[in-house]
Amino acid sequence: MTRDQQRQLRRAIGFTCVGTLLVIDVAATGLLGGGERFLAIVRSLVLPGLPFLEWHWPLGLATMGIAIAAIGAWLRWGMDWLLVLVVATGVGVAAFVMPLHHGGEPTHHHDHQHTHAATDQADHGSKVPILEASHEFTIVLVVFALFARVRLLFSRLPGAGWVRERLPEGLSLPAVDIARAQALGLLAGMDVDATTLNQPALRMRAARVNAWSRFRRTEDVLGGAHAPLRAALALGGQLTGAEWSSLDTEIRGCMAGVPDSEPTWVRPLDAMLIACMLETRGNGALAARWRDCFHRQFGLRHGRRPAVLHSPSMLALGTAATWEHATVAALARSLGWIGDEDWQHLRARCLGTAASGSGDAHALRLVAAGKWLAAQNDDGEALEILGRRSLQKDPIAAALDRLAHRHLRVETP
Repeated sequence: MTRDQQRQLRRAIGFTCVGTLLVIDVAATGLLGGGERFLAIVRSLVLPGLPFLEWHWPLGLATMGIAIAAIGAWLRWGMDWLLVLVVATGVGVAAFVMPLHHGGEPTHHHDHQHTHAATDQADHGSKVPILEASHEFTIVLVVFALFARVRLLFSRLPGAGWVRERLPEGLSLPAVDIARAQALGLLAGMDVDATTLNQPALRMRAARVNAWSRFRRTEDVLGGAHAPLRAALALGGQLTGAEWSSLDTEIRGCMAGVPDSEPTWVRPLDAMLIACMLETRGNGALAARWRDCFHRQFGLRHGRRPAVLHSPSMLALGTAATWEHATVAALARSLGWIGDEDWQHLRARCLGTAASGSGDAHALRLVAAGKWLAAQNDDGEALEILGRRSLQKDPIAAALDRLAHRHLRVETP
């Protein structure tokens, strides 16, 4: 079986799993019939803890909180086993522990309501199905959206920086941002402090992710994932011989053509940094498989690009943050992989963000990436507007700004 056939098979399996989840969500509404025990099991598959609310609401809320945390750990660190464990436990409790409302003597007002409903049906001589609405999947999305809004709001409050500086290192270390900033800075030819990438906290973080997500404890803590850190270390010439060998093996063997950003997740920005690193070192041919994956799985759709690739199923999911989309487009444009199609969709967003005057890190990165794209597309009007913003407050924005100036052959003031 060729690699293309393997990729298609993985995608087919992935789409089948997504379709199964949608069927389960519809089944949880009761539209497909089934008894109370069956509906409780199905709802536990969608969001563990939800069917427990009428039985024991503290347990239901606690289980839902744990399930949401497990989903977050899976999306961020690849801890899929934790999500499977939580779902399996919830299903087990719903199947064998949770009492039914109609089992034995009625003890809840819910049973009283069903008794009245049954009486009404008997009086009217007809059977009226009683369906309970279910929007569990929507609840998960709403909760994550609320968390994102709260985090964004907190980051804009006075004193937020002071709080972040005093958080424990494991909670506040922006390892991915540090690696991305260093990699982009090295691509731009900036003077990068080598000790930044050598700080033990970065490799310790990689070791913890390996241990918690895949129970791996090896000397090569970077093997299998951590694409942004490996790209930065490779550009800085700080990978050991064994680490180089491991990286080369993964690039040649991975289905996506690049190592994972985190176990089971490939993020396009990190993959593009690997591709640029290979091009810089004269090994651009090794990025051919990633280039193919980029055009297929991360193709432009309705002006957007996907946020992440689930490497076991080869399914691209979500929508990339605008600044990441712009940065990926700028990197791909510098390699000659794309034309000006991304800039046509991003131009208005970049100019609007520049005009808003927002000092948020993501806004600064979007303006900087837009400036680089405008320079590559010879858009002088956009360059004039985007060039009015100071972008030195954020390391990633500063590196992108230097790349834009380097393209224009103008030294940064």
